[in-house]
Amino acid sequence: MHSFLLMLKNAAKFFFVEGLTTYFVFMAKVCISLCTTVTCYFLLETFVDVEINEVRELLPLTFIFFTSYLVASVFLSMYEASSATILMCYLLDHDESGFIGRKKKQNVFYTPDHVPEQLNKFMTGSKVLGINMQKDYAIQESLLQNRVF
Repeated sequence: MHSFLLMLKNAAKFFFVEGLTTYFVFMAKVCISLCTTVTCYFLLETFVDVEINEVRELLPLTFIFFTSYLVASVFLSMYEASSATILMCYLLDHDESGFIGRKKKQNVFYTPDHVPEQLNKFMTGSKVLGINMQKDYAIQESLLQNRVF
């Protein structure tokens, strides 16, 4: 139920990402299938000595195209599932943290309460305060003041 509500709150993001993913996965399936079919066509022309007409040549190539499309669909379904999972993890983290990006409070960065101490230590180099984040913020501030991007 929580994932449905998360998807409902972020419907535009889900629509955009899933649309892009569907388009790219479909294009990848077609490209893989066409490349496989063209390769097999040249292999048939090279290694098969029997003279066959064009109609009989299409039957194995059609079978090869659909088989390669099926195999590509199986493998690329993992890509589709992983993109949806990564999006769901991002939105859940965004929802749990309650803020967008990094916030600064009295010149000290703080991390959200939902981040485990071990992960916070790994990401920031400190147990409580993000020392690396403070350095990054100082660099960003100097770049913004000098208008260097």
